[in-house]
Amino acid sequence: MEEKGIGRPSTYATIMAKLSDKKREYVRKEKKYLVPNDISYPLIDFLVKYFGGIMDVSFTARMETALDAIGEGGKDWHKLIADFYKPFENQIKNSKMTDVICDKCGAPMIINSGKYGNYYACSNYPACKNIKPVNEKVAIPTDKVCPKCGAMLVEREGKFGKFLACSNYPKCKYTVSLTEDAGVCPDCGRPTKKMMSKSGKVFYGCSGYPECKFMSWDEPTGKKCPKCGSFLVKVGKTVKCSSKKCDYTEDGKS
Repeated sequence: MEEKGIGRPSTYATIMAKLSDKKREYVRKEKKYLVPNDISYPLIDFLVKYFGGIMDVSFTARMETALDAIGEGGKDWHKLIADFYKPFENQIKNSKMTDVICDKCGAPMIINSGKYGNYYACSNYPACKNIKPVNEKVAIPTDKVCPKCGAMLVEREGKFGKFLACSNYPKCKYTVSLTEDAGVCPDCGRPTKKMMSKSGKVFYGCSGYPECKFMSWDEPTGKKCPKCGSFLVKVGKTVKCSSKKCDYTEDGKS
């Protein structure tokens, strides 16, 4: 840094602290050396791609010289910040653009960071307000209010599909499923939910979970097979017994 004419003795400690921060995990220490971790390479590629001018060492040197001039009282800081911020703001907007396409309007989506993590938002906002999580562990904000405590609800996705949950969790444990009702539980009579497994296979689970743990790979009708007592399912336009050992169909043929 000294050879490049950047940095100050007062900033060296801060720079080293950020590089070795355990939460960021940019580098690891091996003997006397700091070795970049895997996360560092795509991060640098991203910064160089969208913030090439700022990542240039000469930019840092020029900025430090300008800041020194402000500190000595010979330069207007308002102009320095204004000249820097406008192009920087445009770079920020461009860096958020992704190759993910909005499934509602077809516009590209941008990646935003909120209180509950990163999420995709349609670049066509406010005409299109579609948002979705980057991954299933991320909660995305909604404009809906929790009926129990008045806090805002967030959208999450778990092993039984999408659902709304109170942002005031764990103080408030209100949740409501966003999955589609399809079929009737033969055990308790509640509606079953059409959901997607982690492997991408559709299945049907009771909306009364965890009180009722009924699950079926085919849509249950809520009725029992008169021949063997197993539950009946709908497969396409055919209603048949869920038991592989029973060949009963709804029209009674066997």
